[in-house]
This record gives sequence, C-alpha cells and structure tokens, in this order.
Amino acid sequence: MAKYALNISGDGLINVFPAQPEDGYDEGTKVVINVKYGVLGEFSSFSGASIADVKETIDRAVYEITMDSEKTLVVELKGEDALISIAPKSLVMIEGDTEEITITKSDEEVVVTEESLDELTATVASGVITAVEAGNTIVNFTGTLGEESDVDGCAVTVQAMTLAVTPETIDADAEAEVQIQAVANAGVITYESDNVAVPVSETGLVSVPGTGEEATITVTATNGAKVLTDTISVAKTKATVTLDANTGEFEDETASKDVVVELGSSYADLFTSEDYEAPTKAENVFDGWTTDAEGLVPVVDTDVISADITIYAKYAPTDEE
Repeated sequence: MAKYALNISGDGLINVFPAQPEDGYDEGTKVVINVKYGVLGEFSSFSGASIADVKETIDRAVYEITMDSEKTLVVELKGEDALISIAPKSLVMIEGDTEEITITKSDEEVVVTEESLDELTATVASGVITAVEAGNTIVNFTGTLGEESDVDGCAVTVQAMTLAVTPETIDADAEAEVQIQAVANAGVITYESDNVAVPVSETGLVSVPGTGEEATITVTATNGAKVLTDTISVAKTKATVTLDANTGEFEDETASKDVVVELGSSYADLFTSEDYEAPTKAENVFDGWTTDAEGLVPVVDTDVISADITIYAKYAPTDEE
C-alpha cells in the first residue's frame, strides 16, 4: 500500500490529526488540519504554510480541500489508481500570465471539468489558467468516469504586476534626447507621445526640441489582459516675465525687459533677483507693477508665477503732494 509524507509548517498556526506515522500516511487516509486562526474561505491564509506545502510534498495530489464552520481543512489523499492527475501542482504567476496545465487521464473515457475557487484571482478554461488579480486560489480539475470521480488541484499564487518609470518630468525648455527608464516585472512596454513635436521612439527615447513644447508621454506595460500605465510630463520649468516700462524706460533705454524665473516662484523672488530692474520716467516716480496697462490691478509680492506674463510699470507724478 502506498505511503504519503505530509510536511506542513506554520509557526504553530496549524496542527494535524491524526499525527503522521513515521513511515507516512496510508493511501486514502483523511487528514484534518485545524487552523488556529484565519477567515473562513480565505485560502490566502494558508499560502506557503499549508495548502501549497501539501500539494508540493504529497506524491499524488490533494483529492479534496474543504473548509467547514470550524475553520477546518479536510484533505483526502489519492492513490495510484486516480482517474486524473495534473501538473504542475502549484503555480506562482504574475497578473496577466497564462499557464497550460498538463492533464493525465487513467482512461480516455474520463471526462474532465475544471473550476477556479476564486475567479477574481485566476480563471481556467480548456486547461489554461489565467492570472487576474493578486491573491491565492485553488484551481480544481475533476475527472469523471461513470459513477466515479476524482479531483486534482493546483494551488495558484498570483503576484501583482508592477511598472516603474523615471523620470517623472522632463524640461520642455532644454533641447535634449532623454531616455525613459521603464521596468515591468512582466509583459511588453510601449511608449506614446500626445504631441508630434515631442516624439518618443519605440525604445523610449524622447526628443525634446527645447522650444517650450509640452507633451505627455504615456508608458504602457501589457501582459495578456493586464495593462498598467504611467505618464511622464514634458513641461516648462521656467516662465518669462516681461517687464513693460509703460511709457517709461530701462537703463539701456529699452521699453521692455524679459526676466526668466522658475515656475512657481513668487513676484517677491523676481523683484529680488539679479536680473530685475525697475524702470524710470521723467517727472515721475516708479510706483510698482500692475497686470494691466491701465494700472488697475496691482501685482502682489506673494502671488505665484505660473506662466509667461507681462506686467506693467505704474508711476506717480513727482510733484504729487
């Protein structure tokens, strides 16, 4: 009679009845595994600690795994005359992966049906398991011949698909060829730009003209039906503030002066920068800046500069009492 070794570890979280004899369990022995804590029906509680180990260490497959109201797993071992046997007994997959299961039947007349205990984690069709979302499940294959039936199962662990992309942003004002670094743990990566003036190659090389043209680069990782996306922003990092002397003039006798500042800086930052200069006007005193030529909307020092803008000088007559 065949003997079966059962090796289950779980740091004291589980225990087994009856205790395993030194030479292993007899063929057909039912083993009850008591789970000291866990949630009824959540097979992830046992991943790598019981179900996966059972499937890896028993010569034949687990015949039946059920959980009752006492959170008890009932495991029945199969003998060599089983109607069906599958390989592999366990799988570690990434979301979107597919894996074909090898099914061996004891007789050509055996009819095989299949079922995933959690189709949110993995599905099965025509012997092919598809990983859907991260988690753990059991995929059972049932062989039926007349009144007899046997079940063989595969413990499936699905890991999350990941996509990491750098850099997060690219300076639109600097002419450059920028290589995107994109790493996915599965699948194929593609790149797409929403602006033909800022193209990206099949290998993720972005050609930035340096003219301030902005774009969004979409990085897509596709593994079967699983798709992950990330984006890189090609954006201006600087703004040009045009200082309009508004009938006055600057030291070089020009009527306007451009100052380049960092986007997000304040007007206070502008007014204290080395490139800043206040204009002059005969018989007038410079009296600040406004966002309109009429001098109605004053510039506030704490306001943030978020785009190119023109501001206008305002004056007060020198003879004003």
